Amino acid sequence: LIPPGWDWQQEDEPGPGYWTGDGAQPRSAQVENVAIHLYAPQYAPLAPLGFPYRDETHAYFPQAHFDEVVQSGPWTFGRKGEGYVALFSLLPTVWRGGQPEVFQNGGLPFDLVAPGSAQNVWILECGSAADWGSFEAFRSAIESADVSATPVPDLEGDGFPDGHAVEYRSPSLGRIRFDWHGDLVVAGHEIPLADYPRIDNPFVRTELGEDRYEVSDGAFRLILDFAEDLRRAEPVREPEGSGG
Repeated sequence: LIPPGWDWQQEDEPGPGYWTGDGAQPRSAQVENVAIHLYAPQYAPLAPLGFPYRDETHAYFPQAHFDEVVQSGPWTFGRKGEGYVALFSLLPTVWRGGQPEVFQNGGLPFDLVAPGSAQNVWILECGSAADWGSFEAFRSAIESADVSATPVPDLEGDGFPDGHAVEYRSPSLGRIRFDWHGDLVVAGHEIPLADYPRIDNPFVRTELGEDRYEVSDGAFRLILDFAEDLRRAEPVREPEGSGG
């Protein structure tokens, strides 16, 4: 739960901040249940003031909010009920302690850190009991999947290496290829990374650049209006018999 009176904008937004980012601007792509995030900073923020990038990347992975967490090699797995998640880091990870707890984490680790470089590759794949049966079967399939990440030189001549060219053979989607300059290719098909709605699912559809989001399950609606600094939850229609 978020502590009463917590003000995200005052504490960590619009940034830069530890959890909201500091200008690293990863190149990210997602298709269905798989996402790839390439970290390769392309400029030196505030270099004249002596504030370089941190030699690390990190992920919020709160152990207290999972029923089970397992680490195996480069993968960190989580299970919540019948939902599964797998998180890959090219660089070895450690749990960082002592950070201020924005959420109630029960004293358990929640900050998964990959120290050593501001350049890294993170891969996320989600699954479920309906897809895989047991959590063990999901983990076994992910652990057996081939992942390759080849360093990409500075193709633009701006003095900054261009991260990695990644190939991940997802057990659910097949071969996925992605890099800093190329297209996202899944099972031999190019997946467009532009000219589609910002969010498009059964609960909300929002075009790119819109400031207003209306999320609804048919019974209740959550309105987020960033232009008006508005957040409101309400029923879609008044319950029967509630009239005056």
